[in-house]
Amino acid sequence: CHKSIYEQHLQTGHFHSSQPATEKNIAGSFLQGKNKFAFSPLTFVAMEKRMDSFFQVEYVLGQEKRKSRFDITIGSAKKGQSYLSWKNNSLIQMPVTFFSPESTWSSSPGFSPQKITFNRVVTSRCLECHSTYFKVTSAEGKHPEEFDRAKIMYAVDCEKCHGPAKEHVSFHNEHPE
Repeated sequence: CHKSIYEQHLQTGHFHSSQPATEKNIAGSFLQGKNKFAFSPLTFVAMEKRMDSFFQVEYVLGQEKRKSRFDITIGSAKKGQSYLSWKNNSLIQMPVTFFSPESTWSSSPGFSPQKITFNRVVTSRCLECHSTYFKVTSAEGKHPEEFDRAKIMYAVDCEKCHGPAKEHVSFHNEHPE
C-alpha cells in the first residue's frame, strides 16, 4: 500500500539502527594499519576478520589476551556505529566504536579510553531505542538479562512509533474509498 514510504524507510537511520553484523553492515576498516584503536602505548584493540567472522581482539604487549565477535551493529554509521556481542544469551557492548566523521575507530561511548573492557551489559532498555523487538527470556530483575536469539526484530520499523497496522489495514479493507 505504501511502497514509496517503505522504500524511503529502507534508506533511513531508523532502518539501520540495528542489524546483524556482516561484512556489508559493519562500518570501519579491517585493513592492516586502519583496524586498530590504541588504549595505551602497550594495549590496543584490533578489528580482525577470522574465517567468516569479525572480532575485536585485545592485545597487551603484542600478545592476544581476549576477543569478542561482532554479532550486532547499533547505529546507522551516519555519525557512528557501535557493536554488540553475544555472551551465552546475554549481550555486551564492545569496547571499540566506529566514528564516521573522522573515519576512525574510537573507544565506545561511556567507556574509558585508557582501559579495555568487554563486560558492559546491554539491557532491554538499551535495545528499546535501537530495535523494534528483542524477546527477553530471563526472569524480571535477573542481571544480565537474557534474550531469545530467534525472536528479534532488528531496526526501528514503522509500527514501533505508529503502533500496530492491523486496525489501519482493516479500516481500509472495509472502506476502500
